[in-house]
Amino acid sequence: MEVRLQTYIFMGTKLKEKRTEKGYSQKQLSNMTGISTGTIREYEQQRRNIDHAQAKNVALLADALDCSMEELLEQKYLAKKRRRKLILEESKNKEIEELKVDKSQKEQDDIE
Repeated sequence: MEVRLQTYIFMGTKLKEKRTEKGYSQKQLSNMTGISTGTIREYEQQRRNIDHAQAKNVALLADALDCSMEELLEQKYLAKKRRRKLILEESKNKEIEELKVDKSQKEQDDIE
């Protein structure tokens, strides 16, 4: 669920960023894509989850904003990448702790 929420928020953020970068109003973007201004507004305000958006809409928005679909959906990739990184870090930390415990036990055994 966490990844979905991050994806949805990033779509709105990136969509608004790209739209304003190009100097388009929501109405202009609506006219260019055929997507209603209400839908665009809901995307930008994170009221509509991109997972429920039709792929066609994402493609139309990316085309109108002269960017790739991946740029609009970048957070999904980043969220997965971050999650993988955290899992790897946790795994490494666990291994390090296990090695420390093993070393400590060996030192204790040597003393006895």
